Amino acid sequence: MLIRSGQQEGLSFINTDMVSSILFSSGGFDAKYGDKMSSVLDIKYKKPSELEGAVTASMLGGSVFLGDRINNFTYITSFRYKTSQYLLNSLETDGSYQPNFRDFQTYLTYKLNEKLDFDFLFNYSSNSYKFVPEDRNTSFGTMNNALGFRVYFEGQELDEFKTNVSAFSMNYKIIENLNLKFILSTTQTNEKENFDILGQYFLNELDKEIGSDNLGDSTLNLGIGSFLNHARNSFSAKIYNIAHKGYFKKEENFFRWGIKFQKEIIEDKINEWKLLDSAGYSMPFSDEEVFLKESSNEKNNLNTNRISMYFQDTYKFPMDSVFLKLTAGLRANYWDFNNQFIISPRAAITFVPNSKKDILFRFSFGFYHQPAFYKELKNLAGEIQKNIKAQQSVHFVLTFEKNFKFWDRPFKLKTSIYHKILNDIIPYEIDNVRIRYYGENNSKYFRR
Repeated sequence: MLIRSGQQEGLSFINTDMVSSILFSSGGFDAKYGDKMSSVLDIKYKKPSELEGAVTASMLGGSVFLGDRINNFTYITSFRYKTSQYLLNSLETDGSYQPNFRDFQTYLTYKLNEKLDFDFLFNYSSNSYKFVPEDRNTSFGTMNNALGFRVYFEGQELDEFKTNVSAFSMNYKIIENLNLKFILSTTQTNEKENFDILGQYFLNELDKEIGSDNLGDSTLNLGIGSFLNHARNSFSAKIYNIAHKGYFKKEENFFRWGIKFQKEIIEDKINEWKLLDSAGYSMPFSDEEVFLKESSNEKNNLNTNRISMYFQDTYKFPMDSVFLKLTAGLRANYWDFNNQFIISPRAAITFVPNSKKDILFRFSFGFYHQPAFYKELKNLAGEIQKNIKAQQSVHFVLTFEKNFKFWDRPFKLKTSIYHKILNDIIPYEIDNVRIRYYGENNSKYFRR
């Protein structure tokens, strides 16, 4: 939530050593896949059948991975470390960069008997970023008006981002065609951003004469000034989930359903300001008092509850000449923050010609609502907006898939044509990787 630059970004939650498959959908996905308005990612973890492991190391980090099956118990565990220090040393701003990103992830499964099994997933990530800037030298302008901007710094930035995710599930197969799953999960994140950086800058005209011994050197000072950036920001979130999923097969029908209750506890404290001094005057200028160029002092607490549910049926038409499947479903969502209740119908039809079983056509249509999370609730002034509604999109997606072999390996070609109509969109600004929302549902557009 507090990340504002690419230098602070750490490791992805997806650990390729532990994943068996990844399914990406650009739209038109089934009701079981949740409340997203654009796309979804479905990740399946490995269940090793024998001992396996790997070790990697480089100048930018490394990882250790180990997995095995012991009777009815399987485990897969990985530790990763990453540092981008050597890459950051090539940036325009010289200084000491000390970014360190670490994460530990484990996935355990145990099959008690033919009907009952348990899964446990745990992830802990700890990212720290220390930056002590020294100076920055930037040249810009044209050949006829070459300018140089030089800044000398004092101070430092210290950031910490810690997250842990845990999930426990019990899967109970009552009969061959009926399966029930119960899930408990928690997510906790704590972020701190602290910096005090003083900068003194000089704007100079540069020597632009070709062949001059002093080409590129300063010939005239055009302006001087200084600034002081200060921040003591913190963010913490605790998210608790309890969920149930199930499926039931009957003849040509495959029913799926699910329900989830989610509680969110969020604390956000922002204390940030910038003092700008230009030629001995504080900006904006006043002859009576000193003003800050930018200032933000916020404290927000949020304690809310959400409930979501879905039901869908997949029906396979009993036809010999072709394979034809219809999936229709419905999602519902309620959030007590804004008391909004949402219903999202979705449908898809899949066609596979028997003469070409390696080819698949799929047309999908549906309504997709994405309820806001905390960051979308805040406007540019940092104020919580109670009247925020879920963002909405309507999808029309036509997909073509073809399976083939290349170099004796299986490949899949997948291409989609889609049209999306989006309403009640919350616009935002991007500065580097920092996203700041307007806190209003005042935009609409479409995608193709």
